[in-house]
Amino acid sequence: MKTIQHILLTFGLVIGALNSAHAGEATKDLVAACKDSTVEKFSENGDAVRARFKGISGPSNSRKVQLLIQSPEQSAYRAECFINAKTQEIISIEKAS
Repeated sequence: MKTIQHILLTFGLVIGALNSAHAGEATKDLVAACKDSTVEKFSENGDAVRARFKGISGPSNSRKVQLLIQSPEQSAYRAECFINAKTQEIISIEKAS
């Protein structure tokens, strides 16, 4: 009986670890998509703009990615990128207030 419990516990831990690793990869993909789109939007003047990841929040289907935008000509400001987590479609990108 203890062997069966041990096997089930081990199996549960392995499945949990796999789900966590997959969730991390999905978040990384969302952040990369938002960074690329945000840099493209805010570098319309030809400025060299950088986007740094600051945080992610929201439900599993629609996420808000918070970024810090830096350019040589302006002071740094925050931007928010709203993205559909399932399709990775950018819903909106705007400067945070």
